[in-house]
Amino acid sequence: MHIAVLADNIADRKQTERLLDRANSALASEIGTLYVDSFGDESSFLPVCMKYDLFLLDIDHDMAHCMEIVARLQELSAPGMIVVCKDAAEPYRRENAIQHLYTLDKPILTAPLHKLLRDIQQEIKSQKQNLTMIEIRDIEHTHFVSKDDIIYARCFEKEHRVHYVFDHHDAIDIIGNMDDTESDLARTLLGTAWSIRSICYYNLMQRYCEPYQPETAKETLGLPLVDDFDMEAKPARANLKETAEFIEEGFRKALSYNVSNEDFIFTSSVTKAYFARFFFWTQNWSNAITYAKEVLEKYPMLEADEYVEAINQKQAKAHNVIIRSFTMDDDIGTMSYATAQADIKSRPVDRNLVDLFAATDNDVRRRCNYDSKRIVNKIITTKFRSEELCLIIAEAHAHLNQETDALGYLNQLRSKRITQNYIAYTIN
Repeated sequence: MHIAVLADNIADRKQTERLLDRANSALASEIGTLYVDSFGDESSFLPVCMKYDLFLLDIDHDMAHCMEIVARLQELSAPGMIVVCKDAAEPYRRENAIQHLYTLDKPILTAPLHKLLRDIQQEIKSQKQNLTMIEIRDIEHTHFVSKDDIIYARCFEKEHRVHYVFDHHDAIDIIGNMDDTESDLARTLLGTAWSIRSICYYNLMQRYCEPYQPETAKETLGLPLVDDFDMEAKPARANLKETAEFIEEGFRKALSYNVSNEDFIFTSSVTKAYFARFFFWTQNWSNAITYAKEVLEKYPMLEADEYVEAINQKQAKAHNVIIRSFTMDDDIGTMSYATAQADIKSRPVDRNLVDLFAATDNDVRRRCNYDSKRIVNKIITTKFRSEELCLIIAEAHAHLNQETDALGYLNQLRSKRITQNYIAYTIN
């Protein structure tokens, strides 16, 4: 077990090291060897956090700062269990199973510490949390990736090349630093990177900026726009119009590579679907319609029976699902999924939502989403389905005062959800 001790008080840090050294001797036959690294602050510890199975955090008299470090570890998806040391009267207990968070009371005693180490070793085994992390180095950077994230690896005469699933920071690095830009693989990677960058910026714009209004976009704060990733840089916020132009440029560059390999997830169809969302958000109704229609033709809306199957599919990307989150049976997402599934059973669906559906049992959405007591019975997942594109098209037509077209698309969707006695809406 690889353990990182983070303690801002040197006396506490040395005492914890002594206790772990004794535990190494006492528990070696039960849990194996303990490899311990000590740190005085998080700046030296966070860059290498991916290699540890256990984080022992002892931030003296500053629990708020300690929890900030916990949040940062979780944000980085660090695979190790987290133990927070704190002054209290109770012995060790498990604080939060979902977040793999434990507490250990101070002063640290031998028996609770040993129990903690045994429990965590068992937790690692039972939850398969000890994922194999592979350290990949280039000239300037070190990356820690899970073996499951590696897509492709090849040994050349003078170099090793590894491609893996990356986040938006890595996307920026790839865009600016690839020597090979013309091979099929390189073009796929570049198209994927551009798509991820624009999708991330689009989500950030939605979350942190004011709603987009074309007439005031130049006077409204947008996002810091970063072309070259630099941890030390502090870019100022651009205006919202510049932000939208930046995002649009990225989407168009992504589409220029025409990514079709679904192993890379962010295909041209996924890019176009998000492009439609982006144009809808920025009130570019005509372009929202154009891109939404292109994807809708490739991913037609489902009939009622297929809809029920797709909406309740936990893992597979079935039918007309354009992109979705995946919940595997051996990762932390499974526990988060179970928690979300349990939470929605705790209260009924608001009646105002129920009343939006047709006052008949023939609407399949009513039957497969909640029961007669208004308790949700659907599978909770995050999906982007083509039905959303149909609604984007309908609402965009409405904004353009094209009421007949808007109503036509709305009725297309309704006709696939009301299985009997369907009556189309009319303008009058």
